[in-house]
Amino acid sequence: MTTPKAQNTKSKTGKPSPAWSPAKAIKLRAKGWTYAAISRHFNVSVTVVRNAVDPMPPRPADRGPFDVEAAAESYRSGKTLRQISIDTGYSRQYVHTHLKAAGVQMRPMTAPRASRVSDAKREAILAGWEAGQTQERIATEVGASTETIRKVLVAAGIDPASRRHRIDRERARELRLQGWTLPQIAAEVGTSPQYVWHLTNDLEGIPDWRDRSRISEREVVAMYEGGATIAQIADHFKVGRYAVRAALENTSVRLRVGGPRRVRLDMDRVRRLRAEGLSVQKIAEQMGCSHATVSKRLRGMVPNPERPHQVQFVSLATERAVTRAWNSGKTISWIRRELHVSYWTVMRVVRKLGDDPTRALRRPRGPRPQARQLDRQRMVRLRAAGWTLGAIARDQGTTAAYASQVLRQEQWRAQVAGVAEAAVAS
Repeated sequence: MTTPKAQNTKSKTGKPSPAWSPAKAIKLRAKGWTYAAISRHFNVSVTVVRNAVDPMPPRPADRGPFDVEAAAESYRSGKTLRQISIDTGYSRQYVHTHLKAAGVQMRPMTAPRASRVSDAKREAILAGWEAGQTQERIATEVGASTETIRKVLVAAGIDPASRRHRIDRERARELRLQGWTLPQIAAEVGTSPQYVWHLTNDLEGIPDWRDRSRISEREVVAMYEGGATIAQIADHFKVGRYAVRAALENTSVRLRVGGPRRVRLDMDRVRRLRAEGLSVQKIAEQMGCSHATVSKRLRGMVPNPERPHQVQFVSLATERAVTRAWNSGKTISWIRRELHVSYWTVMRVVRKLGDDPTRALRRPRGPRPQARQLDRQRMVRLRAAGWTLGAIARDQGTTAAYASQVLRQEQWRAQVAGVAEAAVAS
């Protein structure tokens, strides 16, 4: 038995390959695995697998002379070099050399394997096909690939596609329009639900795989031109607003610009009903709007479209708190931050007091303080005495950076003066 070479620890897929085991290879071969599949499983060569599963018999001691004519006839009948080698007792290489020397046309390794199938395997393939087995089942039983099975059938004059199941696509579409689900149609026509979805995906007015009504562009356009909003159309079809918008854009419909229309309320009536003790919900029912709209209008959170310049309602407690803070000299920013009110609320209260809100922005400025004069000569002497920049800065009441700048200026002036004196002396 051939000893396999050192195999890689990982297969081509990157996963660790199992350790080579001839016993496991024999079991996999018995299950219908091909030599190529076993070699990929253990990451060894096909020759190693074949020698382990079907080892060469020992050479007979009394083998006769090699009959080239008989070997050539066997080779032309479909036998492989390995089979001829077993029958004659000579090595595969010996058989190949003598057949090639005799002028026998050798089959290339790239030739279809169907041309190298033995007669027994060919008969097993045809018998399995006549018994109604699929190509996959036949390939598993005889130990070949489905491509080999197909070529053997074609060589025998059999069309492999003759047994292929034909799906009635028109019936699948009709059943889908009738409201059948994808699994029901798949069971009826004999295919998968996914393939049914591919056949019926372009139909309009049918629910999708999440049981949502599919958008009909004609209905969407009719509803939109009739005055319905995108949100209302989305609720009707149980889809998102972006899907409705995309359908409208595909039909080149001009979209309406603008947000939701503001509800016009008679605020005098609303306040009167509120003073009578009615709840916000009851007022909303009488005014024909939501309770949130009534609540926001009463609190002044939303401007009244009928009176855009009207001063909105401010509670008495908020007005008193803003008045106290303003009279104590607080700024508008401080009042907004501490009292949690808006800028316009502060402005309305201040204007109601008759004061000018902009006075808080005009802070009176006094005379600019005169800069302290530094004793530069003292700074030079302290630096020469070994004082640090920080100590000199504290002595002069300035920063260490400015003290360093002054000392550099004095040093430069001293150097210039020294150069000038030297020039005069010369």
